[in-house]
Amino acid sequence: MKKNYYLLMLLVGLLSCKKEASNVSPIQESDTSALRSAMVTTAATVAVVKDTIPPTNAVNVKTYGALGDGVHDDTQAIQNAINARSILVLTKGTYIINKTLVMRSGVSIYGTNGATIKAGPSMSGTLLVSGRYFSLNSVASSSIVNLKFLPSTKSFTPGAWANAVFYISNSPKNSFKYNTITFNQAYKALGIEGFWVSGTGSTNNFIGYNKLYTAGMEYAEAGASYNIIIGNTIQNAHSNGLSSHGNSTVYCKSNQVINNTVINAGHMGIEDWGNVDGTLLKGNVVSGTGKSPTESADGMGMSLVGINTVAVLNTLSDAKLMYMEIGGNHNCRIDSNLINDAASLIPGIVVNFRGSTPANTKAASSKVGYNTINNCWEGISVEGDYTPAASITGNRINNSKYIAINVNSNSSFNVNVTGNNITYSKPNVQSRNAIVVYSTKLSSAQIVTETNNTITYNTSANGGVMREIALLVAINNINFTGNKVVGNNIKAGGIKISAISANGNKFTGITLVSNSFSGALVELAGMSFKANTNNVTLN
Repeated sequence: MKKNYYLLMLLVGLLSCKKEASNVSPIQESDTSALRSAMVTTAATVAVVKDTIPPTNAVNVKTYGALGDGVHDDTQAIQNAINARSILVLTKGTYIINKTLVMRSGVSIYGTNGATIKAGPSMSGTLLVSGRYFSLNSVASSSIVNLKFLPSTKSFTPGAWANAVFYISNSPKNSFKYNTITFNQAYKALGIEGFWVSGTGSTNNFIGYNKLYTAGMEYAEAGASYNIIIGNTIQNAHSNGLSSHGNSTVYCKSNQVINNTVINAGHMGIEDWGNVDGTLLKGNVVSGTGKSPTESADGMGMSLVGINTVAVLNTLSDAKLMYMEIGGNHNCRIDSNLINDAASLIPGIVVNFRGSTPANTKAASSKVGYNTINNCWEGISVEGDYTPAASITGNRINNSKYIAINVNSNSSFNVNVTGNNITYSKPNVQSRNAIVVYSTKLSSAQIVTETNNTITYNTSANGGVMREIALLVAINNINFTGNKVVGNNIKAGGIKISAISANGNKFTGITLVSNSFSGALVELAGMSFKANTNNVTLN
């Protein structure tokens, strides 16, 4: 794959009295070892200036008649200041607005000492209908820093789409930092988001270090591209925490979603959907999804069904439906993520081949490598009948309740399961298998190689209630080479676990070479071998 795919084009750098600089190094499409170790090179550096102190030449909006007393309508005074000046400050106070403020290119607005903008009781226009405090339409190189936003005592009447405190349409190179949006929205599908970035002209925007309560964020739709979403905290979002929707024929390209925290989202933690291309999701934490009574059935941790997506070093827990869904034939790279499922109820990573390969996809396959998956119902599942082609490499899967790695398809497929480490330290409470490849329609075009995987049953896993198989043979022509099963002579369902078994069925063309089986049954009945050499069995 080509380097420099994730070319970062962000212009930030507000001058101020006090600056604290830090560098974020976005990942490129590099090799798997670089992804795993996070020692990655970068096409460019995001220079994030952590600056909330306004420059000395900032003009106080009170100069234009704003009072900030929480009573009077300051809409026109603030708008007049925006129209007249380039650097503004809102000092301590609560500024009431009843109409949307229209931002102008090149204007920077700072808040100090908890300066708050609150929607008033006489809202009208897009503030009332869409919750828009600020509108940016074809606005460039502006910034809004360190303001707080509160809702009106009067209810908003949001429309079906594009409701947001900051509505950014066809606007490039704007910066939104250290703002706090505190609403009191209940869990529901329709509500007000914190930010909404839309249109092909919305490029290279920076949305960083903001705090959103009961509001989520639409970081890209309708072709918005090359935007940076970094370090935001989103708690109790009424619906999705972070979203992009490729709902246009023009793709949303190369957006980067880095080091954000999503806590208890009503719907999904992060949804990257539709005509989106090359999104990077790195270092995000998603804890709690599906909290909305009306959206819980679809409460995924991350739904990554755009194309050429990279998800690396994310941490997920407490999801409702599954932790990560990816478009299997969308050329996704899912690497070095951590998934913890305390309840052992849902899948970890679902590699979904249930639709045809989208246009502009670089490869009709996906790579899932070096993830750590704890206690999930299934660790990694490759499924669907659109010719699965996937690499499942170097993952560490602990105490999967049902199956650790599951390949399930009735079409032709080519799946490589290599170097994974599967460990069980708990007895099973139902039928449990480590690696399963299954089809109800067998064909010679179903190709699976299982090489150099290690499956270990600790002595603490003894005493399970049902039979247990490490390597279940359920198709023809499967290749087992260099795998290691350490059974430690534990029993499940009253009998020693099986290192390998066809479970009473018959399959042909099996390759069994240089595998090591210890402390477990080796059941080769029903298998016809293409090769069966150099295997070691120790009781």
